[in-house]
Amino acid sequence: MKAIQVNRYGNINDVVTTSDIAKPQITAGSVLVQVEAASINPLDNILRAGYMKEMMPMSFPYVMGSDGAGIITEVGEGVEGLSVGDEVYFRPGFDEAAVFAQYQRLSAGSVALKPASLSLLESAALPQAALTAYQALLAGGKVEGSKILIHGGAGAVGSVAIQIAKILGAREIISTAAAESAASVKEFGADTVIDFQTQDFSELLSDIDIVIDTVGGPVQEKSIAVTKPGGSVVSLVGVMFADLAAEKDVSLELMFHQPSAQQLTWIAQQVDAGKLALQIDSTYAASDIKAALTLVEQGKARGKVILDMSRF
Repeated sequence: MKAIQVNRYGNINDVVTTSDIAKPQITAGSVLVQVEAASINPLDNILRAGYMKEMMPMSFPYVMGSDGAGIITEVGEGVEGLSVGDEVYFRPGFDEAAVFAQYQRLSAGSVALKPASLSLLESAALPQAALTAYQALLAGGKVEGSKILIHGGAGAVGSVAIQIAKILGAREIISTAAAESAASVKEFGADTVIDFQTQDFSELLSDIDIVIDTVGGPVQEKSIAVTKPGGSVVSLVGVMFADLAAEKDVSLELMFHQPSAQQLTWIAQQVDAGKLALQIDSTYAASDIKAALTLVEQGKARGKVILDMSRF
C-alpha cells in the first residue's frame, strides 16, 4: 500500500516522501480501516521538523498523520459494536498513529461511527480538534454555569471549544480573535469577541472560571491574572507560569488529548443534531501532500486542510 512517510527531521520538501509499504495486519482488539480521508494538524509539522524530538522522539521512517475517516475492512477478535463496512472516524493513540496511508490498523477504543450527516472527507476534520477541545473543557472543571475564556476562537480547536462550551451550558463564553473573524466566532456561540490585535483582554476581563490557552507565553500569564481564585487555566502548549498560578490559587495544567471512542460518539451526536460544526479550508489529493503541509505550516488555512487518501 502507499503511505506518506518522513525519513528524517527537516524541511517538508527534503524529508517527506510517498512510499510503498506493507499493509498492516489485523490483531485482537483492533480494526483495519481503508483510509478515505485524513486531516492535517499543526502537530504533523511540529513532529516532522523535530521541534518535539526531546519529548516525542520519532523512529524513521515513520508514517505521518494522526486523525481521519474511512471504511472498516476487517474486525479483530474481541471487538464489539463495529462491523466490516462501517464508515468511521478516528484519532489513534500516538503509538499507532499512521493515518496518511491507504490502510490503518486501529485499536477499537479510538474508532467511532462517523457523523451520519457528514461525508468521510468532512468527518476527517473532526477527531483531533474536537477531542482536544472537549477534553480541555472537561479538564477545566464544571462547564455548566461557568464564565469561560477561549483563546483563538477562529482556529479549529478554539471554534469547537466555543460550541462545546455552549452545548455544556456555559454561562458566558468570551473569545479572542482577529477583528475580521469576529462575526464567525460569534456564530460559533461566543458572547463576546476581543480583538487580540488591538485590545488587551487582561484589561477588560476578570473573574474567569475556565481559560483554554491555545497560545502560551504572555497570553498564559495574563490568563492567570484574570482567572478567579479556584479557577482553571488549561494550556494546550505548555505550563510556563506555575509559580504565578500557585500564588493566585489558579489551577494550571497542560492537557494533551487522548483517544476516546466514547467521546467521538458523543461528538458525532452533536454534529448530527446541528450543534457542532468545523470549518474546512481545502481538500488536497494525497499526491499533493507537500503543498498541503506547506499551507498548514504557513498558517494560511482558514479551517482544516483535508487529504483525499483515495487520490495518490
